[in-house]
Amino acid sequence: MAKIVIDTEKFGERLRKMREIRGYTREALAELLDVHWTYVEKLEKGKRYPSFAMLVKLLTILEVSADYLLGLTDNPQPYSDLPEMVKKELEECEQLEEKLKKIKEILG
Repeated sequence: MAKIVIDTEKFGERLRKMREIRGYTREALAELLDVHWTYVEKLEKGKRYPSFAMLVKLLTILEVSADYLLGLTDNPQPYSDLPEMVKKELEECEQLEEKLKKIKEILG
């Protein structure tokens, strides 16, 4: 099994970026997380790493994917284009159904 190493500095940078994008101060985010603001500061500086439960809270509050905060993707919302992908797949299925219908008509 491959070992995944989390870059705490990158995590911290991304956490700060998303906090700022969402318009939270460290103090406001800390209050939502029910922690002291210095905990958020340490996370952002790469000096601490959150527990799984705290990570889930961060993801929920900041509306960001775990893959992004953990540095596994550069897209904060990696599945944001999923509805468009699904729509395209449905259109392709409908086209295939039409072709199948025509083939059945030809074969009788």
